[in-house]
Amino acid sequence: MSSLIATLLKRPLERTANLFLKSIPIDDIRCEANPVQVEEGWGGEKIDQFPPYYFFALFHKGKQEEAIKEMQHWYYQRMLVQGQIFRSKTEGGMAGGSLHRDIEALHEVRGISLTKDFGNANYALILQAIEDKVEYRFETFRSIRDHGQKFSWDFVSLLPEGGNYHLRGGHHRVAALAVCGHQDVTATVVESIFLKTIRKIATKLF
Repeated sequence: MSSLIATLLKRPLERTANLFLKSIPIDDIRCEANPVQVEEGWGGEKIDQFPPYYFFALFHKGKQEEAIKEMQHWYYQRMLVQGQIFRSKTEGGMAGGSLHRDIEALHEVRGISLTKDFGNANYALILQAIEDKVEYRFETFRSIRDHGQKFSWDFVSLLPEGGNYHLRGGHHRVAALAVCGHQDVTATVVESIFLKTIRKIATKLF
């Protein structure tokens, strides 16, 4: 499909998707409550208990360098010291997650096939991946601080549970919105088959 056709379809698809999204009060949202998150003390809690909320708040207060260093330290501790990189995503761990994939990719570029136990890991590459991830997180925060929540096909995803909504995806965006004083978040609540279908189409096109 030509880029012109894709451009013409972009706005109508976004408008259609917006018909299926809902505005949900952040105060009604709870963090994911898998075993790892519960063990760490923030599973099932409000978004201000999600550790990156603290780093974003620190950054928002003008302590950018301190916030960046603390988030890097948190990732390192959580991933390697606590061993969450070896726990599955279904448990709430980091195995197979985006940071794990980034670390593997950096090693592959160096010709290193990373073992599951990280026994042959290059720790300089791990630190690089963490630094890159943290920079990405704060880029997201800056965007939300400056422009609010922009449309993205990577929806904030919620499931209703016990009178509230539990996050299935989008913790960092919700935390950033909360830190910046927003009261609501635009999200999917039990994403429909139709919305999943047009999201698949859109992600292939754009």
